[in-house]
Amino acid sequence: MVNLVHSSGNDGEYFTIDYHICDPSTDKKTKNDYFKEMFMNAAASKNLDSVIL
Repeated sequence: MVNLVHSSGNDGEYFTIDYHICDPSTDKKTKNDYFKEMFMNAAASKNLDSVIL
């Protein structure tokens, strides 16, 4: 499973932005591939214009 979460930096203050259950044998993707896709989708759909890749 790959999780993309936001954290305020304080203990316990975080929430899930996106997640994906990985199955590399059928998807032929690595966890890094999934994370990159989730991050790019979050940046686009959540209007995170200040994100630098």
